Amino acid sequence: MDGEIIKFEPAQELGPVLQKAEEYVRESKAPNTRGAYLEDWEHFCGWCLAHRVESLPATPETVAVYIADLAERLKPSTIQRHLASISVAHQAKDFKSPTHSLLVRTTVQGIRRLKGVAKDKKAPVRVAHLIHLSDVLPKNLQGVRDKAVFLIGYAGAFRRSELVGLDLDDVRFEPEGVRITVRKSKTDQEGIGHTKDINYAGHSANCPVKALKLWVEKACIEAGALFRPVNRHGQVSPQRLTPQSIALIVKRVMKAMKMDSEQFSGHSLRAGFVTDAIKHGIQSQAIRRVTGHKSESTLAEYFREADTFDYNIIAKLGL
Repeated sequence: MDGEIIKFEPAQELGPVLQKAEEYVRESKAPNTRGAYLEDWEHFCGWCLAHRVESLPATPETVAVYIADLAERLKPSTIQRHLASISVAHQAKDFKSPTHSLLVRTTVQGIRRLKGVAKDKKAPVRVAHLIHLSDVLPKNLQGVRDKAVFLIGYAGAFRRSELVGLDLDDVRFEPEGVRITVRKSKTDQEGIGHTKDINYAGHSANCPVKALKLWVEKACIEAGALFRPVNRHGQVSPQRLTPQSIALIVKRVMKAMKMDSEQFSGHSLRAGFVTDAIKHGIQSQAIRRVTGHKSESTLAEYFREADTFDYNIIAKLGL
């Protein structure tokens, strides 16, 4: 082979390779992210058309006025996503992004100062809620599923997207509990994977492992999606639940507990685990082993959710 000249095929043979390259570029972002970028970009183009200004390339002045208009009805975090969409669209066509200009950056700073950047935090589902699940859930297959969703979602600190993405093949029951493999998550778009080990609980009635076993058995799941819709006749769909379904299940169950369901979301299960763990003095490293958080700073926002009355700082200060 030494000294041999490699001859390439004609250019038309690169067609399939170029298509594959385009596919890889598309897959560099999650489907939900791509969809949001497209929707935001279409909105910006429509706004530019209505105001008779150029959208591509757009000037910093155009973008600054656009986000000032958005600020009247959108949160700063949503405006930031719109800016990301505009930036991606410009970079895709090799244009300099107007979002990096001083004018746009200072406009964003002004919006943040006036509108604030505090997140709309939902309430966490706590252990005190979980022990009452059997009291409020229906005695049918839907109730069996919802109990498994709550207990597994909490014990594994699952994001709702992770929960609905699970297949039966991702679950392995062990003598100590259950080992669940998350193939892909919000912070792991490359699909490296993350394993969550959930032990048997001390109280059988609230055991996440037993609840999951019962759901798999009663729903006769032999392969495919782990958590699925159940119709009013008790029939199990072969499809998987959606992330929105998890949020609706959480809201429905919390409403049955006489709680304000609007204060809860699909994230409440994950937030509840972290909040209770912090409250009981669990080391952050152990918490991150379950949640998959990459750093200490990412847990910081949960500390305010813990019951700070437990710490009684004022008494410790001698007052």
